[in-house]
Amino acid sequence: MKGLRSAQFLLAFGFAATAAAAQPSELCIEDRVRLDAAVAASFQREFQILLPSWEFVSCGQQAVRVIFRFDPPARYGAALGLAWFAQDRVLPVVEVYLNPVLRTLGPARSAEIVGRALARVAAHEVAHYALQRLDHDSSGLLHPRFASVQLAGKDPTSFLLSQQ
Repeated sequence: MKGLRSAQFLLAFGFAATAAAAQPSELCIEDRVRLDAAVAASFQREFQILLPSWEFVSCGQQAVRVIFRFDPPARYGAALGLAWFAQDRVLPVVEVYLNPVLRTLGPARSAEIVGRALARVAAHEVAHYALQRLDHDSSGLLHPRFASVQLAGKDPTSFLLSQQ
């Protein structure tokens, strides 16, 4: 049975090389919200900083698909992003939700900040896939919640993979 794994204020910075090696490291974007070009460029820059071994490609069978939507399904109303899963296996499809990210950021909505926040949410969700983990940690990459200042801020320290 397919379902969605809820992820609230979600961020990421880097993967352990051994964890990422077993999974495809290609990422494709399905932009259903028509992100502004400056936001999309900021997203790509930040994602490459967070997960430098991942490459952006055209969508195909091997790539992890990141889908941008305006809002999550009603039952996940507060989610910033979700990772698809089936039978305790995280699938290579993640979703990132623009409106909840914008609400979380509040008035801090420059293209650079919005792109950074979207990249951090996407990187967190991609981490669920690459690490094949449905759960969250008490800190770091798979922490379930982050403050808006962490989503928007330049310091990536909060996004390190926890060594738990």
